[in-house]
Amino acid sequence: MIKIENIIEYPLAKAEANVSKIIAETSCFYTGSFYIKNVGGKKLKGKIFSDTKCISFEPKEFEGNNILINYNIDTSIYLPGDFIKAKIIAATNGGELKIPLFIKVKPDVLETKDKFKIYSVKDFFNYVKKNPIEARRLLYSDEFLLWLKHTGFEHMDILETFIKDTNKERALDNFLILLNFKKKASITTKNKKIEHRIKSYDNSIIEGNVVLSKNGSGYIERNIKTQNSDEWIKCDIQKVSSRDFDKNNEYNLKYFIDCSLIKNKYSAAYISIGEDEHILIEVLRENNIKISLSKETFDFNDEGIIFIENDSGNELMIEVDTDDNFIKFEGKRYLLSKRARINFKIKFTALQLTQFSISKRPFVESKIYLKTIVGDSIIKNSKKIIIGKSYI
Repeated sequence: MIKIENIIEYPLAKAEANVSKIIAETSCFYTGSFYIKNVGGKKLKGKIFSDTKCISFEPKEFEGNNILINYNIDTSIYLPGDFIKAKIIAATNGGELKIPLFIKVKPDVLETKDKFKIYSVKDFFNYVKKNPIEARRLLYSDEFLLWLKHTGFEHMDILETFIKDTNKERALDNFLILLNFKKKASITTKNKKIEHRIKSYDNSIIEGNVVLSKNGSGYIERNIKTQNSDEWIKCDIQKVSSRDFDKNNEYNLKYFIDCSLIKNKYSAAYISIGEDEHILIEVLRENNIKISLSKETFDFNDEGIIFIENDSGNELMIEVDTDDNFIKFEGKRYLLSKRARINFKIKFTALQLTQFSISKRPFVESKIYLKTIVGDSIIKNSKKIIIGKSYI
């Protein structure tokens, strides 16, 4: 007869844990340990596992009578507020143990250098208002990216694009706009068109300004360009950003007009603030010095008068000249304050009359040149005169 004690080890091993359940509350990582003891005979052998992937064990397999089991919980795959209910199972030669496991995922906390605790992106926004410089540094840190990823933030790819920007202020504002804590900024101005009137002899530098207003709380940066072919207008800066605006969100943009480069009676240019605003700058050169002739057509032996009206408010020096010797002036220079009459005579010599008769032309066209000197400014004009019979 075969005895049972010759077939199996006796007394039998019996497994027992020193914990009845495990409760963990963590934002990400949690560690702990417990003992599995053999309260029976012989030696206890087995392995340990769980029906949840967020816990791992060391050792996974064991042999002995008083085994320390270390465990690590990693809740990074879960979101704050999640609750995990699972079991730890120890399969041994002394029976199967089932230890209930309860895990609550609490919000992860990010603590700054100045001891400010951040539990959510809203807390981060409040920290931006408290310490914007440190918040910009934090945005670019690995610890912030890990924390944000663990909170379940959906736009990590967009954030990673933002932090490639070397302008940390702009990157932070773009991040806050993405979170709807800030509105995208824009620039506007009430001055859509500005007109300057200058005197006919004015060659000075004119200074003007445009008040720019920043709308929205987000970061902004715009290039400033002037669009004019002769480059007679320039701005004091080529770029404007958020830091240039005052506490009222206004910036006084200065521009300068070089009147010496304006040759036409009307000139126009645009100042462009990125694509937000286009300001039209118009310059009208007024005719303050009016010059006219006593008549349009003259005889070969005639007299004429040049009338000059000066509304500039300054004394003028007028110099007169011509290409033809049959036009004679009493003088070459004239000083006037308001009005002047410059007399001239037209007298062809016999030879000139003969030449004109042979040419069979009905008239002769000539020009009178006038140079007006006002201070350091010089204005050149000319007047065409017809001598003979013109059918034009």
